[in-house]
Amino acid sequence: MIKKHIIHLCALLALGGGFSSCYKDDSVESTRPLSSITLADGATIADSYMADFGQEFVLNAPDVKQAHETFPLTYRWEIYPPTTKESEGARSLPQIQTNRELRLPLKIYGTYDVILHISNADNTYIKRFKVVVPTAYRVGLYALLNRSDKPEIGYIPAAGYDSSKESETYKEGLQLNNPVAGSFAGFPAAPSSIASFQSLQDRYITLTLVDGNTYLLNANTMQVLLRDPFKAAEGEATLVSLYSGSFRGIIRNGQFYSYQSSSYFYARRPRGQYLVDQRYPGTLFSAQSVIATTALGDAAVLYDETRGVLFLMQAGNFFRYQPTSSNLGSDASYRKWQDGKLSAMASYGERNQVALLMQSKTNAANFFLARFSFASGTRTEPIAFAGLQDIPLTLGVDASSRIASHRDILYLSAGHQIYAYVAGSTSFPTSPLITLPQGQRVVQMLTRVDGSNTYLYIATTDGTTSSIYYYDVTSGSTSSQVWAKTGIAGKILNIDFRLS
Repeated sequence: MIKKHIIHLCALLALGGGFSSCYKDDSVESTRPLSSITLADGATIADSYMADFGQEFVLNAPDVKQAHETFPLTYRWEIYPPTTKESEGARSLPQIQTNRELRLPLKIYGTYDVILHISNADNTYIKRFKVVVPTAYRVGLYALLNRSDKPEIGYIPAAGYDSSKESETYKEGLQLNNPVAGSFAGFPAAPSSIASFQSLQDRYITLTLVDGNTYLLNANTMQVLLRDPFKAAEGEATLVSLYSGSFRGIIRNGQFYSYQSSSYFYARRPRGQYLVDQRYPGTLFSAQSVIATTALGDAAVLYDETRGVLFLMQAGNFFRYQPTSSNLGSDASYRKWQDGKLSAMASYGERNQVALLMQSKTNAANFFLARFSFASGTRTEPIAFAGLQDIPLTLGVDASSRIASHRDILYLSAGHQIYAYVAGSTSFPTSPLITLPQGQRVVQMLTRVDGSNTYLYIATTDGTTSSIYYYDVTSGSTSSQVWAKTGIAGKILNIDFRLS
C-alpha cells in the first residue's frame, strides 16, 4: 500500500511541469571570487633605495587591501646580496626573512636585490626592488703616502678636488680602518707602491711596503684582508701595475714576479725563470726598470741593469734584446747606450713603444732618451731600435726626473717644471709646458683621457708635505690647471687609478 502511494506522488509531480528526483541531490557547492591583494590607497614601495654601508636598512612592508574577503597575511623577503668573489658571479641562495618589517644589515658594498611577497589564502603580491650601498671610493685616483713612517692612502674622485667640499673630494682611510698597532710591520722611507684592481663587485688594493710585505686591502673599506707570505729577509718590494688593471707584477731583490690569476698575491717563482735566471743569471730589475703595456695584451718591458739588456715579457715568455752597434745604427750610439744607466721609463704611442731616460755614467749631468718599439708576430725580432736623443743641459733634468706619455707626446719632469717632447723630434722644447711652485719634486705623472680631452695628474712632494695637480694638456703645446690639492701631510710615494 505504501509503495503505491509513493508511485502516485511521483506521477503527480511529473504532471506539475517538471521531473525531479525524489531522493538523489545532484547540486554542487556554491563558488566565490578570489581575494586579490593590491597596495592600499597612498601606500608605496620604491624601486630603489640608497643606504649607508655598516648601517641596518629597515623597511616596513606597505599596507595592502584585499578584495571580496579578508584573510590573514604572511610576509616573505628574499634578499640577494651583492655578488662577491667567492660566488664568482653565480646567483647564490637568498637570505629569507618572514616578518612584516625587513631588517637588513649592510655589510657589503654594492646592490642588494630584494623580492617582497605578501600573501593571503588566495593570492600573492610581489614587488622587486634594490638597496644600493654606494662606496665612498669610486672612479678616481689613489695616492700612497709615507706619513711619519706609517702608510696612508689618499683618494680624490674623478670629478676632482674641490676645497669647498673637502670631506667629499679628498679622503683618507687606511689608518682609520686599521687602528691596531702592528697592522703594518714597518714603513722605512724608501720607494713603495700601490696598485688597485677589481674582481667582479669586490674591489681590492694591493699595497706593497718596503718592510717586505704586500697587503691586500678592501678598496671600499680600506681594511687589510690578507698579507702575503714573503718575509722581510727576502728583500724590499716594489709593486708594478698597469693602470688598466690588466697587468700586475712585483719586484723583489731585483727579480720580477708576476701576478697569478688563481691568487690575489704573487707566485714565488718568477715568470720566465728558465729563460732569465738560468740562461742569463744575475739579471737585476729595479723599481724603474719595468713598465707594462696594453698594446700586446698582458705584456711588460723590462730593463736589465746588469747588462743593459731589454726583455719583452708576453704570455709567460721572455724575448731578449741585446743592443749592439749594428742594431743601434752606429758605434757612437752603442757607446752612448753602454755609458747610460736607467732613471725612468714609459711606454708611448699606442703603447707599443718605450722611452728610457738614461743618465751618463761618466758625466752625471748628461741625460739622453733611448726609444724602442716592440710588437708580436710581425717580425722575427720583437724589439727594434727607434732612436737616441741628447737632452739639453738647460732643461735641468736629473736622476729624479720622471716620464709620462699620451700618444707621441712624452711629458718629462725637470725639477718643478714639465716639458712636452714629441717623440722622434730632433730638438727639445725650450720652455716648459707646466711650471709648478718652487721646491716641488715630481714623484709620478699619469695621463687620463676623457672624451677628446687629455689630462695630466702630477704628484709632487717637498719632503714634508705633498700635492696633486691636475692639468688639461689637450692641445699638446699649452696647459691649464683644473684643480690642485696641496698641503697633504706626508710624502707621496706613488699614485694609481681606480677605474670603477
